[in-house]
Amino acid sequence: MIRSAIQAGLTALLSAGLAAAQPADLRTSPATARPMQKSSLQKPDLQKPDLQMPDLQMPDLQMHGSQKTEDPEVLQVVTSGSQRAAKTSATRICQPGAAWIRLYFDGLRLDGRDTLSVRSEGGDRYEFSGAQWNDRPAVLRALRGACVDLEPHFADADSVYRIAGYSYASFQLTQSAVVAAGAGDLCPTTGDACMRTSDTLLSIAPNVAFLLGDNAYDRGTLAEYNAQYDPAWGRFKTMTKPVPGNHEYGTANAAGYFDYFNGVGAQNGIAGERGKGYYSWNIGEWHFVALNSNFTPGGSADVAQVNWLRTDLATNTQPCTAAYFHHPMINVGNHAGVAAMKTYWDELYAVRADLILVGHDHNYQRYGKMTPSQSPALDGIRQIVVGTGGRAFYPISRNHPSLEVANADSFGVLKLTLTANSYTGEFVSAAGSAFTDKFSARCNKATINEVIKIANCRLPPKRVVAGGKAASGLVRDSRPTLQPRKTRLRETPDR
Repeated sequence: MIRSAIQAGLTALLSAGLAAAQPADLRTSPATARPMQKSSLQKPDLQKPDLQMPDLQMPDLQMHGSQKTEDPEVLQVVTSGSQRAAKTSATRICQPGAAWIRLYFDGLRLDGRDTLSVRSEGGDRYEFSGAQWNDRPAVLRALRGACVDLEPHFADADSVYRIAGYSYASFQLTQSAVVAAGAGDLCPTTGDACMRTSDTLLSIAPNVAFLLGDNAYDRGTLAEYNAQYDPAWGRFKTMTKPVPGNHEYGTANAAGYFDYFNGVGAQNGIAGERGKGYYSWNIGEWHFVALNSNFTPGGSADVAQVNWLRTDLATNTQPCTAAYFHHPMINVGNHAGVAAMKTYWDELYAVRADLILVGHDHNYQRYGKMTPSQSPALDGIRQIVVGTGGRAFYPISRNHPSLEVANADSFGVLKLTLTANSYTGEFVSAAGSAFTDKFSARCNKATINEVIKIANCRLPPKRVVAGGKAASGLVRDSRPTLQPRKTRLRETPDR
């Protein structure tokens, strides 16, 4: 279980734009000779230690060769792969020329009050503590500098940590950005709007695509996915992170949804575990949580998801966090807001998450930062409804004090440019639509004080996707363009 979990996470890391490279022999080929736009995941030459910890096998990271170093202290740690008895001495890992290092642990156990502190020569620090880390893989956010020191403070004989590998780059975190893009309410049985929005996604060429549910109408059957979704948004299947909507449950247990994304009858895959459909992933310095908002509120499946969410957030070290699911807690369109979503908001707000992305209403709505009780807050969560993927529009029918912008006549995709301490969102209209929107904010718990300018960032290589058959014969909507309705504009402070 642990092996497959971390292997999946590292595979996702690479597929999100980090390119695997032949590890350098640092005695002959310094890391700084690598292309600046690439980050390399290195596999230390680890030997399986004698530990009484089940399911903590070393994963096959599918890298070439092993990390080498001239520093004997580092070589010893890299070779052993774990530190169990050390209580005062520090472990140092260095990568010459690295501007930052991100550590991957395939096992952590911290019993009692034991802690593991990680410090970087760039001045960053993180401390692991608590039982939530026990017997699970972990990814530590990037720490600035070419060296990191791990300082175990272990009094309990069973406390242990084990390093699976690390990634690094020679460009600064303030020069690093990734792009995620997506929408919800996508592919109806008629019309070409779904193809148009998929062409928009193709033009954005993001590192990862997210889906906000109701992906194939009307009942989310496997046949509907293959006939309607696959020719359009299916072009991005391998880089897609989906969630189900209520229409997916028009088929018992959302079988068509899981069959399409995971494989017919497969228990696990792109869409998470069959029957659950919730999971999380990292890209850059961001943590994304995919939730299933279709469970009966308070039922056993819902309670299990909330418990999982709480643990997932407690073991997230990234400075920026986003969550996405189908049903909005606040809605000014055709549907009423779903009050039960506040349970998820409560958990996310407690860890100072930044974004909640939803669909369900077939329009676009951007809100200001707020608390789960819907009060404006400088460290609140911004909700964005992006039900603009291709289904016929629902009107904007009412107002809300925190609603900043709304539109109900333009198909399109939300593009998120994500840096190490901020985000910039942009609504990119599909052909035949004209509405646009752009906004930005600093992450609520950003660890870098510098203002990151997107123009100065090095974006990872764009994902190349086969173009497929583009929509043709487009007719521009003759209706007047709905101007963005601004009910309350607030300038986001530089936090």
